[in-house]
Amino acid sequence: MTLDRAFIELRPAMFALAYRITGNRADAEEIVQDAFVRLHDAAPNDAIRSLKSYLATITARLSLNRLRDQRARRETYIGEWLPEPLATEGEPKVRTEDMSFALLAVLERLSPAERVVFVLRNAFDLTFEEIVPVVGRDAVTCRKIFSRARARVLEGRLRFNVDRERHRELLRSFSEAASGGEGAHPCS
Repeated sequence: MTLDRAFIELRPAMFALAYRITGNRADAEEIVQDAFVRLHDAAPNDAIRSLKSYLATITARLSLNRLRDQRARRETYIGEWLPEPLATEGEPKVRTEDMSFALLAVLERLSPAERVVFVLRNAFDLTFEEIVPVVGRDAVTCRKIFSRARARVLEGRLRFNVDRERHRELLRSFSEAASGGEGAHPCS
């Protein structure tokens, strides 16, 4: 398969993978571009048995690195981080229910490694052995990470504890400001 044909055929799936892991369209676009550049720069003698698996591995690794970098740089933030919603209909082998904003909000409950393993296993149906090179852990550990991620998703536990009283005060102040009132500034 030529690089041009691979880009046309595999780019949507790689974008879907990167987007589901990062939750950000711009990051996903950049990651996919970087993955294809790395494919282009690969030595011609490199044995690539499955172009899709090779690109999925690169894309997932780059996405995981992006999440780790962002986590290290993230400043203190009140509330949850929510990904930007993006419809990704018509992409091959991507289930419609996986596209929902709700799923992206749920994925925020997971650590970067849990998110990568969970997405690769659920949305892309990769085996734990195929996930091993992406996260750099053995298959048993990947299985455990997946199990922990699935439990965290099912239990609905949030990664951030929000003080209910502070939350109510922010909502009240916002409502007053939005309705033209002169409520106290919510961040003061």
